[in-house]
Amino acid sequence: MAAAGLQRRLGTGDAVVLFFAFAGYARIATLGEEVRDPRSTIGKAILGALAIVVLLYAAVGWTALAAAGPQRLAASSAPLTEAVLAAGADWLVPVVQVGAAVASLGALLSLLAGVGRTMLAMARNADLPKGLAAVHPKFSTPYRASCSRPPWWRQQRSAAT
Repeated sequence: MAAAGLQRRLGTGDAVVLFFAFAGYARIATLGEEVRDPRSTIGKAILGALAIVVLLYAAVGWTALAAAGPQRLAASSAPLTEAVLAAGADWLVPVVQVGAAVASLGALLSLLAGVGRTMLAMARNADLPKGLAAVHPKFSTPYRASCSRPPWWRQQRSAAT
């Protein structure tokens, strides 16, 4: 019953945001092998990143609400652009749009980094071919796992062409 109420309050877009938020913090743990003293560094990194993100989200949210108001933001498909327009800073619209694109690409890049590490862990456990468990001797990165693509990705690409 409670889950149904939560599902009604959270839309699909909210689920995507929650997934990316979780994936971002999980990525820190996935990349733990690349850090010096991961036991203390990862905990500090998670708490530091969480504090920065909460403060940044609160500042952006408060500023957007102050500039445009909740009704105008709720009705908009691009609320930050709407807030910039409401503040009379039309010249900032391209900056907000480029910032959104760069943030999206950053999220995708972090997911790709994590996929290589996840494939490395799976190869070490023999869930994927052992050859993918190779770590670069100089850079300590899972270069084979990061450069490989599963066969179904290749099939989708060849089917699309």
